[in-house]
Amino acid sequence: MALSGVNTYTGDTTLIAGTLLLSTGNECPNTTVNMAGGSLAFGASTALLGGLKGSGDLTLANGVGLVVGLNHQSTNHSGVMSGTGMLVKSGNGTLTLNGANTYTGDTVVSGGVLKLGNSLACKTRPSITPVYGGALSFGTLTSAVLGSLKGGQYLPLANESSQPVTLSIGNNAQSTTYSGRLDGAGGLTKDRERHANAQRCEHLHRRHHANRRDTLIVHGQRVPETPPSTWPEVIGLRCFDRLARRP
Repeated sequence: MALSGVNTYTGDTTLIAGTLLLSTGNECPNTTVNMAGGSLAFGASTALLGGLKGSGDLTLANGVGLVVGLNHQSTNHSGVMSGTGMLVKSGNGTLTLNGANTYTGDTVVSGGVLKLGNSLACKTRPSITPVYGGALSFGTLTSAVLGSLKGGQYLPLANESSQPVTLSIGNNAQSTTYSGRLDGAGGLTKDRERHANAQRCEHLHRRHHANRRDTLIVHGQRVPETPPSTWPEVIGLRCFDRLARRP
């Protein structure tokens, strides 16, 4: 089903089966989309949602910029967001991410609160950017992994119970500048080893393709000719090994 009108209804939009296409991106600015089994597709480079909730997965395909929170309601999304798009948290409510997401675009917090309900909610490549008016919350977590961090908003390294949070950043191998203030009893870890592992894994895999007699061995297992969907899944094991000569 495709929507193309600028709708104004405020009740939930529940996806149970099939695909709902937002043709222009302006079809659901006041409604909370409940991912309950169906799929959401985007026909434009930007899409506006009143809110997002549910346990269904969501693909941010073709670099779409998904703006969530325009109805100012607090919601929870526990599915996995993937793809090359970016997420913008807007509005006054709280969006809690409970899934181990893998999308690779930036995450911008421009309004309300983006709460990490899973320490790996932004672990792969997103660069978290808290900006004026928005806040990043660690919920009940005591540790979290971010692709990287940039922007200028104040960020306390403490959870909702005032417990220290250990923040690990650098998983996306991007260079960023953070000009805000980190506060609290928590700690910051810049994961350089993860970057080095990523580069070596990719280097070895390129050699594997260049010389078909070589096989990439990771944690005792052979990596197929089609590389892993995301190198961080391999890097996170800290176990890349070697090129083994085929008999």
